[in-house]
Amino acid sequence: MFRVSLGWFFRQWVEGTATPELGLESVSARAAGGSHELRLVVRQTPPALLLRVPVTIYFESGASEAKVLQISAERNEFSFLLKAKPARVVLDESYDVVRRLTPPEVPPMIATLLARPSVTLIGTAEEQAKFSGLTGAFESAGASIALEGQHQEWARRQPIPKGVARRGDSAPGRQIARAMETSADIADLAASLILLGEHDPLLRELFGLRVELPPAGFSLTVLKHPRSPGDMVAVLQATSKAEVDAAVDRLIDRPRYSSATFTGGKLISYELRSGARGISREVAAKRR
Repeated sequence: MFRVSLGWFFRQWVEGTATPELGLESVSARAAGGSHELRLVVRQTPPALLLRVPVTIYFESGASEAKVLQISAERNEFSFLLKAKPARVVLDESYDVVRRLTPPEVPPMIATLLARPSVTLIGTAEEQAKFSGLTGAFESAGASIALEGQHQEWARRQPIPKGVARRGDSAPGRQIARAMETSADIADLAASLILLGEHDPLLRELFGLRVELPPAGFSLTVLKHPRSPGDMVAVLQATSKAEVDAAVDRLIDRPRYSSATFTGGKLISYELRSGARGISREVAAKRR
């Protein structure tokens, strides 16, 4: 009887605790006679695990071809001889492998925002009070929120919503950002941001143009942080505290929203956005 040892499987997936992190280090192609040689290097963050990772090769013609890569080291090199010229390579496009997502794959949504290790709150004293119920709900959901930004003076004078930290607090586990002076400083902050109110100067600094926000009694829009991969920028605006409080439970119960608008606690519209599909990289032409 033919027997196969599965000891490696149990050591890796049952006894082990590591979650694979993959990346495409390089992807290049060169003409090889009447064919094209595709070379790619796949990186794996240690500890290196034994993985079978699907890869999709897209050609300039629009056609595609699927292959499976056997990965077992931190750095894995592969070479394929192809009949057509490749244009792009996508690793694990259908998420067949248990692994950590790369920053481009992470979708901009409430759940992603709450999962960040540090969330920095920017807003005036008036806006803080208006959104205190929601920031408290975010804190209860696991977010570590810090007050920061251009309004340090009022932040010291005004009451702080329950569960929200401010610079100088020493609560365990808090990750409090350094004091910022300008919109440019805040835009470069490597942390997810919650902006209370429209904050046009900061939005322009971050995104280079005016971000169109939906008109409503209360709206939340989650965008990808353009300067800090994996982080989010959430923009909250409301006409009153009552509008925010009426929508809190509905919003927290739907953490996959990328944007949502409410009037009188009633959901008017919403959007669910996704991140990139798989780990994608364009094929670079390689000289002989």
